[in-house]
Amino acid sequence: MIKWFAAALLVLALASPADAMTFQARWNGGHCDRDCGWVAAIGEITSKTPAEFAHFHATQRPGFPYRIFFDSPGGDLVAGMQLGRMIRARDLATGVGASTLYDRTAFGSEYTDPKRGTCVGACLFALLGGKERFFAGFERKESTGKVGVRQIAGAPGLSMNRLVAALIGYVAEMGADPRIVGIAASAPPGGVRYFSRAEFGDLKISWDPWQFGPWALEPAGDRVVARSSTPGRRETATFLCGEDRIPRLVMVAPHLEPEHYLRESIAVLQARGTEVEALGSSWPGSAFSARTIDGKLALELTLAGFDLDRLRVAKDIEVHNPFAHDVGFSYQLSTQRASETFRVVLRSCA
Repeated sequence: MIKWFAAALLVLALASPADAMTFQARWNGGHCDRDCGWVAAIGEITSKTPAEFAHFHATQRPGFPYRIFFDSPGGDLVAGMQLGRMIRARDLATGVGASTLYDRTAFGSEYTDPKRGTCVGACLFALLGGKERFFAGFERKESTGKVGVRQIAGAPGLSMNRLVAALIGYVAEMGADPRIVGIAASAPPGGVRYFSRAEFGDLKISWDPWQFGPWALEPAGDRVVARSSTPGRRETATFLCGEDRIPRLVMVAPHLEPEHYLRESIAVLQARGTEVEALGSSWPGSAFSARTIDGKLALELTLAGFDLDRLRVAKDIEVHNPFAHDVGFSYQLSTQRASETFRVVLRSCA
């Protein structure tokens, strides 16, 4: 009798619907505006969720929320797409995480942090609305959640074919890979098909508009250069051999503007005698300069004595000015195909 009762409770628990999604402002206690706060989107997406989000967003101060962390079992697919489009229209970023209380002060303030969460089914499609999509709280190198799809089960007023077509169009519109819909269609009945970390990037579920891609060889006049860029080539990093047979790294990036700011940053480096970490080695401030390329401001690093072996053992490729909080610059470049492409370019310097 006891076993039967326990089993019945388990069935009821599994069958019970999740609470409808709510939107709550969260803060981690930091002394900053945009990056210390976020919205916790918790619960099942229903047909009312888009309207409730619109109301919530309209009641927040300008500039907040900037990031939305989802922790949801899914729900209404059509509402998920509607919510995603609203998020994109508001130029917001999305992530996966359950906002967990970690401190309560004597004044009653609750400090929270986004920890491991879940985003499956309709939640994934809402997540794709983010102009930036990340899975690591405020530290992107850590995994904080599970993301997956459920088998597509239809929607009121839509045939299966129309729903699938709508999902494929939506995913492409959000800049992700439509293969996601095919994976959802083949998900196990009643189960969840979770994505691997590799699939996050391959299917463009994760998306960072400032992330540099793999290095590739490109022709440049009578020379060959190695180039890495952010999506749409908004920012580029080029490794090349100069006319003096000395290798160089050239960064072209909008946020180097204005010119006087970059030149001030370089002047501070040189005045303080501070070395900058770049490409696995340290470089003096005198190695940096600013110039204009095709009307765009560029940061150039002269790499006299560049050691490719140092690059091979580097865990990342960073160009970091330690004064970036006041005057400076900081870039995290890709390690993919860096050694092999740099090796080809260096032949021109021999």
